[in-house]
Amino acid sequence: MYDEDNDDSYASVSQQLAILQAQKRDFRNLLSQIREAKDPQHIPSILARRMDLLLNMSGEIGTAVCESILKETKAEQGEDAAAQTEEFIDIILSFAEDFVQETQKIDRQNKELLGMILKTLADKEKGAKDREEALDALLAAEKDKFTPGFLRHIEGECDRIASAPKMTPESIRLLEILRLIQTRVLEELGKDLGEAAQVLGQLIGYESKVERLAVLEAGLTVRGPDFARELLELTEEALEGFQRVPHGSDQNLVKCVTEIDERTRKFLGFQ
Repeated sequence: MYDEDNDDSYASVSQQLAILQAQKRDFRNLLSQIREAKDPQHIPSILARRMDLLLNMSGEIGTAVCESILKETKAEQGEDAAAQTEEFIDIILSFAEDFVQETQKIDRQNKELLGMILKTLADKEKGAKDREEALDALLAAEKDKFTPGFLRHIEGECDRIASAPKMTPESIRLLEILRLIQTRVLEELGKDLGEAAQVLGQLIGYESKVERLAVLEAGLTVRGPDFARELLELTEEALEGFQRVPHGSDQNLVKCVTEIDERTRKFLGFQ
């Protein structure tokens, strides 16, 4: 007699096995990369690129993958190889655990910082001018905490409010305040840009194109056309250098510098 529940159960088991095999294959590849790394200092960057895999290694599936790999390594290559593999697995899992803890810590710090700024803006005991001065002082004091992660946190809060099924007058006002904070933070970052020779490195440090160009825009507005022309000379020189070694250039780096170059030209075009 046909049993639909049995079919569903079989499909579920098959799906879990497929996931297990895929993670096992990917984790084996990661172990090979760690084993073959010539410089131990490169290991964190290798692991950081595969955080999607590592974050899925917690729980029963992760345990099963590690146990299966160790068992196979021991059977095929012996005790010593299995012991070495276990050391590499410990390194990988410790990195993942530290990453999660650090991410939680940063998330907590970002929430606290945004809360401080909102509290300053909402202080009803002060007049508008005093609140503005208090905000200026707070932004200047906390400027070192204005990281790409903090910008993403503000953007995430804006997206969360904007995507709510229903917008209330209060949520609309909060969204306006968050956008104001975002603008002020970008202005502070723009003021803090170094000399033109340092700026490219600072801007390239932003993984998000939106964040990178927003900080650049703020910097150009604050520093003016002379600064923009200096920066443009550097981007032109860098792009010419990339063209001389077309196959040796990091394409992501080329793309970042090109975007900065184009936005700087656009700024100068309006001057």
